[in-house]
Amino acid sequence: MERRLNVWVAEKNLKSACMLKGFLEKKEEIHKVRVFSKANRIYQILKEEKPDMLILDTELEDMSGLELLRTIKKDKGEISFPFIMISSVSHMELIRQAVELGASYYMLRPYYQESMYQRILKYSNPERIKPLILHQEEKTEAAQEQLEQQVTCLIRELGIPAHIKGYHYVRESIILAVHDAGILDYITKMLYPSIAKKYKTTSSSVERAIRHAIEVAFSRGEEERLAELFGYMVNSRKRKPTNSEFIAMIAEKMRLEYSTRS
Repeated sequence: MERRLNVWVAEKNLKSACMLKGFLEKKEEIHKVRVFSKANRIYQILKEEKPDMLILDTELEDMSGLELLRTIKKDKGEISFPFIMISSVSHMELIRQAVELGASYYMLRPYYQESMYQRILKYSNPERIKPLILHQEEKTEAAQEQLEQQVTCLIRELGIPAHIKGYHYVRESIILAVHDAGILDYITKMLYPSIAKKYKTTSSSVERAIRHAIEVAFSRGEEERLAELFGYMVNSRKRKPTNSEFIAMIAEKMRLEYSTRS
C-alpha cells in the first residue's frame, strides 16, 4: 500500500484551517493534517521534517506566506516540498511571485474543500495519484450535483420564490458555506463580493437581496419547516436570523449530509 500523505495547512484564520483539516482527515489518502497560523513555527519544524503538501495562506500571523517561502529559499537554496498558495486576492503580481517561488497552484477563496483535496492529490505525487483523481472527480461531480439539488429544494420549501434575485444569491451562499464555513467570518469582505462578481452586481445589492429573501421566507414559508431549522427564532417570534445566521444554519445541515457522501 502506498504511503499516505502528510499535509500542513497554514492560515491566519484558524477556524477555516481547522475546517479544512477535519475534511481532509476523513480522506483515505490523507494520513495526518497539521495546522499552523505562524510562519516561524513552520520554519522551525521544517528543520526536522517536511510535508508532502503545504497549503499556505498569503497572510499569516507573523509574516506573509511569500516572506516565509523567500526565507526558506534563502536559507536552504530551494523549497523541497510542493505547496499550494491560497488567497482572498486575485492579484497578478502575487500570483507571479508565488509561481516564481515554485507554487504548484494558486487557489482563490472561496474554494471548495473537495477541489482542494483533488489539488493535493494531483500535485503531491502526480504519477501515483492519477487513477484516484479520475475516480474522485466523478464522485465529486455527483456529490456536488446532489448538494445543489438539495439546497434548491430546501430554499423552495422555505418559501423563497425562484424569480427574486435573493433566491440565487442565497442558494450560492449556502453552497459556498457548505464547502468553506470560514467564509461566513468574512461575509462582507469575501462572500458578498464573490457572489457579486459572478452575477455582475454589487456587494450591497447582494446583501439587500439576501435580506429580502429571508424576509419573504419568514412571511410566506411553512412555519413547521422554518421552526425545524431556526427553532427559537420562529417559536418565540423574537427576531428573524441575520443573513449570516440564516446561511450558516442551513449550510451546517447540508454539510453534515454532504460530508457523509464525500
